[in-house]
Amino acid sequence: MPTAAKLVAGVIFAVLAFFAAQAYAAQLPATSSPAWMREIAAVTGAVLGWSTLGAKGRHQNFGKAAGAGLRTSLFIVIWALLFLAIYLMLKRSISGKYHGLVEALLSVFDIFYAQGRLLVQPDVLLILLAGGVLGGLATEWAARRFT
Repeated sequence: MPTAAKLVAGVIFAVLAFFAAQAYAAQLPATSSPAWMREIAAVTGAVLGWSTLGAKGRHQNFGKAAGAGLRTSLFIVIWALLFLAIYLMLKRSISGKYHGLVEALLSVFDIFYAQGRLLVQPDVLLILLAGGVLGGLATEWAARRFT
């Protein structure tokens, strides 16, 4: 059932994921920036904001809401990196870089780790941390205000 908290969480975390992906893509060389990365991150943020943070409803206080927002940011990072790793693996497998299915599947974890290391930049982390806290607080406010 749609609620105001789910809507606010979905919208805020979609925007948060888009801008975090934008800051992440700005550090990559122009030739290695994956297509659709920002859009995939935004959809991931909307779905996870709606389903993980918005579905919880009201928390006991704003501190727990901020923590739930940070947890949602972490989930977005994990899922977006996994989708990016799978996308890059498929792109490489079409080019014939792998000799078998197992090698291609194992490369997903290598790509996940390599892309995750690139994610640890101050601007990206600031967007994710501050946005997660503010998103959790805004979702809690919407849950209290419109419920």
